[in-house]
Amino acid sequence: MLTDNVNALMFDQAQPGALEGALTRLCSDTSLRQRLAQGAANTIDRLELTWIGNARRVIARVESGA
Repeated sequence: MLTDNVNALMFDQAQPGALEGALTRLCSDTSLRQRLAQGAANTIDRLELTWIGNARRVIARVESGA
């Protein structure tokens, strides 16, 4: 669901300073923020990750007895 530099900015949590580096990059790069925001919105739309989409999936599972 999450893809680095498409709809998320991944970092290696085992590396000291990696989170700080990712946040610094995100804060200083406007085009990266815009690209990630658009990528996240596209993922939400494509996978129907909305309240209505989630409700439909829950209802379908309940109705199927899953």
